[in-house]
Amino acid sequence: MESFTESLNRLKEVHENEVRGLQNKLLELDSERCRDAQRVEELCAKNHQLREQQKALKENVRVLENRLRAGLCDRCMVTQELARKKQQEFENSLLQSLQHVFILTNELNRLQGENEALKEEVKRLQGPRLKPQCREGA
Repeated sequence: MESFTESLNRLKEVHENEVRGLQNKLLELDSERCRDAQRVEELCAKNHQLREQQKALKENVRVLENRLRAGLCDRCMVTQELARKKQQEFENSLLQSLQHVFILTNELNRLQGENEALKEEVKRLQGPRLKPQCREGA
């Protein structure tokens, strides 16, 4: 009977050791499962954040593509506006120069006409004086 009791005690001891080992293993698995759940939660949050960033980037790309299709960029528009102003200034300056040339040409023509008229007047006035002088000298 003693051997049965000993065997029973040994069996109980082995059983308890196995139960403790399994409980420890269960605790390890539970803590690992908690860590895995926490990691999955972190990854889900990171995934959500990345999806939001991807949406924002896609929207930015769409806006930029639309602006590109629509026309010039801001820098090009500023450059184009500056070129337009310079062109306008040049055209205005050219127009003023042409107006001055026109005015000066008219003034030159008037003065040439006046000069011709004065030459004729001088010839007319000198004509009778020279003729009598020529007669007197003859």
